[in-house]
Amino acid sequence: MLKSILLGSFLALSLVGGPLNFGGGISQASAQTVLSEDFKAQWSDRDLTVGIVGSSGFRLDLPEDVPPSYDRPSLLPALADHKTGNLEPLITVEINGAVRGYPMRIVAAHRIINDSLGGVPIAVTYCQVCSSAMVFKRDVDGDATPLRLVGASYEENIILYDEATRTWWQQINGLGLSGPKADGALDVIPSKMESFAAFLKRVPGKPGLMVVADSALSSQPQQVRQTVYIPSMEQDAGSLKAWDRVVVVDREAWPLELLRKAGRLESDDLLILWEPGRQAAPDSFGKDRDRDVGNITAYSRRGDHLLETDTSIQLLHAFYQFSDGKKLHLERGADEGR
Repeated sequence: MLKSILLGSFLALSLVGGPLNFGGGISQASAQTVLSEDFKAQWSDRDLTVGIVGSSGFRLDLPEDVPPSYDRPSLLPALADHKTGNLEPLITVEINGAVRGYPMRIVAAHRIINDSLGGVPIAVTYCQVCSSAMVFKRDVDGDATPLRLVGASYEENIILYDEATRTWWQQINGLGLSGPKADGALDVIPSKMESFAAFLKRVPGKPGLMVVADSALSSQPQQVRQTVYIPSMEQDAGSLKAWDRVVVVDREAWPLELLRKAGRLESDDLLILWEPGRQAAPDSFGKDRDRDVGNITAYSRRGDHLLETDTSIQLLHAFYQFSDGKKLHLERGADEGR
């Protein structure tokens, strides 16, 4: 049997969090709870006294944590990209036969890349505090619209908004938070986190295979934030820490370190494989910056066939907060991996 935790609503947990400081240099907190006059002016069409704004989980982000999005990004042939290292992580997307790679150093620098692929308007997004990479169809009510940063976070996950309706969206799941479409959700586009080398191996010779080129911002050295706020976690998670990575497949999750040591995990109809050769995506902690976190592929069994299924990686504190009843396995079952 798997030792596991069935995670329900995080509202049952303490929402009293505090700063974690990982070394010198920066002593200022990562977010503010007092609304600035600029923020009030930007959202003068919104009642900022109700909803999530008044909750304990809402914080304004510091100006340095609100970079501009990268719109209509420059592209270059994948084989001509001599800057991206073989082990460097990419978010890769395939739509209508078109494939594109988005180096994580570029996505992390901007948080949002507004692009179009295979005739579909998409937004590639990333939250450094949660290490959550998500790709959305940036279409609201049938109209393509850029996504932007609100300049605030909810439960330490960045909030996005679309220019068309100015609805606020949660980055980690695309759910509406505030505004005209608050009861809706952005359509999630399947994506894969993999190394540049794995990407080139997986789609060799693909005509027109392109990757996003650096912007002026992403070409500059990016600073790892030293102080971050995370919610308290009162449920037992064994020896795991809030900044440890977990691999999420459908309604279940496993610690990345568990998969890394085992090489493969099996649970019911799922098979999850780990292969070496990928650096960690940039995050606000920098804990795994120099580690090989590997390439992860999950398959679901359908009779005699194995079908690749979507995976995502999050930091544990984000999984706790947004788990919505998902199960976290802490140990391998005795029959797993055989």
